[in-house]
Amino acid sequence: MTFKNIAGELPVGGCKSCVMMDELDLNNMDVCGFLAFCLDEMRCSTGPDMGFPTEMTDVMKDNGFSVQYTCGPNGPLGSSGPPTAYGVFVALKEAVRFLNGSDDMTGMSFAVQGLGEVGASMAGLIADNVKDAKIYVADINSARVDEIVAKYRAKGVDMEAIAPEDVLFAKVDVLSPCAMGGILSEETIPKLNCKIIWGSANNQIKASSVEEECRLSKLLAERNILFQTDWWHNTAGVMFGYEEYKYQKDASLKRTYDDIDRVLPKNTWLNLNKAKELGLTPTECAYKTVMDELYGDD
Repeated sequence: MTFKNIAGELPVGGCKSCVMMDELDLNNMDVCGFLAFCLDEMRCSTGPDMGFPTEMTDVMKDNGFSVQYTCGPNGPLGSSGPPTAYGVFVALKEAVRFLNGSDDMTGMSFAVQGLGEVGASMAGLIADNVKDAKIYVADINSARVDEIVAKYRAKGVDMEAIAPEDVLFAKVDVLSPCAMGGILSEETIPKLNCKIIWGSANNQIKASSVEEECRLSKLLAERNILFQTDWWHNTAGVMFGYEEYKYQKDASLKRTYDDIDRVLPKNTWLNLNKAKELGLTPTECAYKTVMDELYGDD
């Protein structure tokens, strides 16, 4: 999360915690209050994440438990899912420009893995902004897939469902992982049929160390697949959270989207070109940049 905050040009450090518990009951004030107490004691801020509903933030604030939860549906900025997808999308345009010499994605094909809040938004951004796109979508929730496909087909978009077990290996220009991480491994990389991997999922490479992540990123490069570590471009949600944490009710949608447009395309373009200049993969280059920022370039 510290790396992600550097990528988003945020003046704060980062951390990640995991809560092992039954599904959160938003009507259980004892549990909600305890979670708020723990967060406040750590002096951290957070937003909804995997396993925790976006409505959690509204419960925390409406009941006076904590102002350090952000991005609830009734907050000044709303949920962080759509802006996360937007940040990934505008960064993707720079990746396409780097690869093809133009950010025009007309007629390109896409496979979106996962149709949660971020993945559905990503599919929608492609559908609404890429002319003549061919879009494959997959999710373990078949009803969700049917809903999204029907919605965009009604608008004349060429979108169709693909089985969850097949989506990684679809023959497309862009694979966009927006679900669970750990999908790019020694076993799956040789089977990929895409030119670019660009999504919102955290920890897309199955690795337990930076060294292993960089090693596997080289396997992607050897297959001529453009990829940079996800935290370098999926940081718009954190930028939203910071905006709300800092300004609370005075948080501004316009200011935050302006920041996303200012930061994420620029930093993606710089990282891809710097990596090429240094003879590194974009993933290695992103790690070098943040390590130099944190510890100096010695």
